[in-house]
Amino acid sequence: MNQKKNPLLIILILVLACTVIAINFWEINLRKNTLTIGLTPQQMTLLSSKVPFDLGDPFKVKLVTYETEQALLQAIYAKKVDVYILDTYRYIEQFAKLPGSRAVFGIPSDYFLITLSDEQVKRPRVGMLSNSISEHLLKGKVYSEHLYSDYKECLQALNNGLIDQAVLQERYVDESKFKVLSKLSSLGYKEDLLIVSTSWLEKNDDEDLALLNNIASMYEMNLEKPNETQLVDVMTELFTSENIPTRYYYKDLVYTTGL
Repeated sequence: MNQKKNPLLIILILVLACTVIAINFWEINLRKNTLTIGLTPQQMTLLSSKVPFDLGDPFKVKLVTYETEQALLQAIYAKKVDVYILDTYRYIEQFAKLPGSRAVFGIPSDYFLITLSDEQVKRPRVGMLSNSISEHLLKGKVYSEHLYSDYKECLQALNNGLIDQAVLQERYVDESKFKVLSKLSSLGYKEDLLIVSTSWLEKNDDEDLALLNNIASMYEMNLEKPNETQLVDVMTELFTSENIPTRYYYKDLVYTTGL
């Protein structure tokens, strides 16, 4: 190799290395200042507007739709989203595994166990998205569990006779077409939880970043902090049934500053 070219080659390598470092630093800084909201299609229907709000420079807002709850969960575990919604049972069951985050608002919600027929089935095939809700709605009953990736797929399976019953969120139930066997609200469960990463909650102290007010403004209904009685009751039920290894206080699970 020509010795005269060595200095140029070294300079080129250094320039490329510095460029890579600068790009990585820029991406890290952008991610740090970008609030990513992750929602499923059914959760999107709760929004009053699909246009993300403005937090003001240097902060950005990104809205990402995940086709299934499982896909959303994987994004949560990978720390790709900062704001998301989970049902209370799943949130408390997964709390120790979730990236640092706290519930900030309760989202009014109910879950129904439905069927198409009045026929009595000794061991019904029950479709569900997860057993976190279904296990408690079907407590004491003998059934076989059939997991689906989204509510539409579960509902289609019910209509096609692949399952006998289904656990669906109330928004997916046309009570004129289905027989409602039970409702989770009858057990005292009446809301899902809107959760925010603690790194962004810490930014909420900045008077120029009205984070929680902006998040609340996305929704058609008036949001309030999670119901303490309901949350503690669900936690106690999960602890008693040994679904969680330890008890939590309300203040462990919920961010109450400024609410």
